[in-house]
Amino acid sequence: LGNFLFLDNLWAKDGIPCLEAVLIGDAGSWATGKSDDVIRDAVLKFMEDAMGSSVDWSSSPSSSASLSLSECCVNCHVTRWEEDPFSKGAYSGFQLGTMDWHCAELSRSEWDGHLIFAGEATHQEYEGSVHAALLSGVEAAKKIVSVAFPS
Repeated sequence: LGNFLFLDNLWAKDGIPCLEAVLIGDAGSWATGKSDDVIRDAVLKFMEDAMGSSVDWSSSPSSSASLSLSECCVNCHVTRWEEDPFSKGAYSGFQLGTMDWHCAELSRSEWDGHLIFAGEATHQEYEGSVHAALLSGVEAAKKIVSVAFPS
């Protein structure tokens, strides 16, 4: 997985650590058609090879055990973006020379505010990510409500 794995330490809900692993390029191709368990095990093995095979909880007041990363992983969700019939794995990303106003232009509504755009390409801070798609969707929903129910 090496050169084709992106790990992102995301916001953790209720104090439970959460990591996002994004398989791109050859690793994304490798994962196509594989079971969730096979993908999970490969990502955890890569992490263990890179960072060590266990987590030392001795500094935690509630435990003195040393656990493997596999034992610490209590849940795993695998999305299959490349198998989605609508996106077929496509996503946007900034290229060299992209300016802030490009995102603003992509998110600008048309037809007197009746055609509203959202998506990972329309959010400057988190461009190209699920976070950007979600946050831009929230903004688009607010625009829709303001058009549908003007004050």
